[in-house]
Amino acid sequence: MFITAVILAGVLTLAQGTSSEGVAALEAEAEAALTTDAPTFDQRAALVDRIDRARGTSSGETAARLALLWLRGVKWMFSSIPLAERDGEPHNAWIRAHQDLVAWSEPAGEWILAVDVIWKLHDQYRGSKVAEPIAWIAVENGLPGECEGYIPCYAVGMNQLDGEYLRRHPQGTHLDEVIERVKGTFEQALSLAAGPDGQRSLDPATDCGDMKAPMKALRAAIAGSPATPERDRTLVVADEVLALCP
Repeated sequence: MFITAVILAGVLTLAQGTSSEGVAALEAEAEAALTTDAPTFDQRAALVDRIDRARGTSSGETAARLALLWLRGVKWMFSSIPLAERDGEPHNAWIRAHQDLVAWSEPAGEWILAVDVIWKLHDQYRGSKVAEPIAWIAVENGLPGECEGYIPCYAVGMNQLDGEYLRRHPQGTHLDEVIERVKGTFEQALSLAAGPDGQRSLDPATDCGDMKAPMKALRAAIAGSPATPERDRTLVVADEVLALCP
């Protein structure tokens, strides 16, 4: 209880802030805050804005670290939204003021960051030490909506997330995880296409135009990563998916 009170007090201090407060102190307080569920949405939003303002007055690796911390803070902030307010309406002042940065995801029923915002930050700090963690946040963040078994949707989504991660970081820390995730989705696509409702998942007469380009781009991203048995198996499965479109 004492630790929670100290962290909460730290969040409130950060929200009020002073111009003399150092970045190191801000980072330390924010890291502590992100480990607790005690702060309310408004308190978390104040901390998130404090981090963003500090990033705007910083440069180099410091600004890059603060960008990553801001992304993590936003995710932490979204996690505090009560179930009663998860209906797609921007009940919170921060979301109302930042609707260009967020997206409502159905049917998951949650606010997420617009993925273009994350990739823009990644490109801004491409040469930094935290560029790869920023790219991974884009993959974890996901895209709004659900594909509901529609194979072209999976191809587009994976190319925008996993493919972009691989193109930017072909030897990234999460390479094996991305390859396994993509292979699993490819295998699911083949199973759906072979099932009794396969034409709903992919109708070669109408859907191949939507699937081929993102699938080829994703395959190329996979091929550009270091050769491993798992990567090679993933390429084989990718070719099987592409073969669904004559």
